Amino acid sequence: MLALLSHLPIIAVQSEAADQRRAGRLDVAVDADPMPRLFAEFQALLDRHAAATVTRDGIEAAFVDRIVRPRVALPGGSDSKPRYAAEPAEIARAVAPGCRRRRLERRLRRRQRSEAAATVDWLK
Repeated sequence: MLALLSHLPIIAVQSEAADQRRAGRLDVAVDADPMPRLFAEFQALLDRHAAATVTRDGIEAAFVDRIVRPRVALPGGSDSKPRYAAEPAEIARAVAPGCRRRRLERRLRRRQRSEAAATVDWLK
């Protein structure tokens, strides 16, 4: 595929422009095969694309966790790391029955209703 692309006029013009920028060197042959350079550029672009995809996936996961999926903070565990619940069942597993559990469940339902209303408004 790269062999075919190297003969396209736009690629040839870009290759000539790049060669002219490097014209300060006398050892550059005019008839040199452009394929290794084109392949290296292609690989560099693929690597940049892969890195951008990884970054985008991280941003998307953080967005989904923080915005799209309503949740409530649970009381600290033994490791003192923040924990969150996005479902009433998670609250029930983490918090003993009583006022605190009911308060967290109400807060979660309120956030879910608020998110649902915002989604409906956004779709209008």
